[in-house]
Amino acid sequence: ISLFGIDIFEENVNLARQNAVLNGVQNLCTFEINKIPQESVFKDNFFNIVVTNPPYQADGKHTPSPHVQKSLAHGEDASEVTLEIWCKYLHKKLK
Repeated sequence: ISLFGIDIFEENVNLARQNAVLNGVQNLCTFEINKIPQESVFKDNFFNIVVTNPPYQADGKHTPSPHVQKSLAHGEDASEVTLEIWCKYLHKKLK
């Protein structure tokens, strides 16, 4: 098994890398700073399984968090990516 992680915040990626080292699985993990749906090192038809936490609140349908990370994680308006675009992008990455 291999784990590939993508996050837009460098501090989250660094924390994930540290966690992998602390748990002795760093050789099984790859973490990347990137923003979906931008291109990444992961090509189409690459993954067997995708687990995600997309921005799920529709633009204008919620009160955005004052915290940048939470705002981007929860709302389409902050992330500028709709749930539909997010899902279509990840679907392309699945085998």
